[in-house]
Amino acid sequence: MKNCLLKTDKPCLGLCRGQQLLAEALGAQVKPGFSSSPGPSESLLTAAGRRHPVFQGFNRGFSTFKWSGDTLFSPLPSYFEILATSKECQVDAFSIAARPYVIGIQFDNHAVHPDDVRRWYARHDSRAPLPVTMDEMIEKIKKVNNKFLQDFSLLFTNFVELCHL
Repeated sequence: MKNCLLKTDKPCLGLCRGQQLLAEALGAQVKPGFSSSPGPSESLLTAAGRRHPVFQGFNRGFSTFKWSGDTLFSPLPSYFEILATSKECQVDAFSIAARPYVIGIQFDNHAVHPDDVRRWYARHDSRAPLPVTMDEMIEKIKKVNNKFLQDFSLLFTNFVELCHL
């Protein structure tokens, strides 16, 4: 699968589970993370992330929203470049060396509207308790929702420009 995906030499942006599927297809391991804390978080750009075109205009530290408890684990294939990291997730964003238009993003800033959170809570497995109630989560995201959307819009605009789509 890796050779097929890379031989196509096409832009690819994997978000959340898409990041995990992309990473697996490219040879990385995805497993449940050590820290599953859905909700607002802070990500930090690595040196590679600060240079990467998709993160141009971002602060070194920026707000993210996460829902998944799965994450990429070391050792990563040598051609992976970690672009962003956080305390919950070693690899919040990655790209492939020599193919900056192949990108995996672990966070869900594109879907952090109160209605999305309500749907996620409705589908959540009740055997795995969440750290906050749905109403508490909605209040948290209302405070930062505009910033999430601005950052995602910038990321997506940067990706489109990078790929000349």
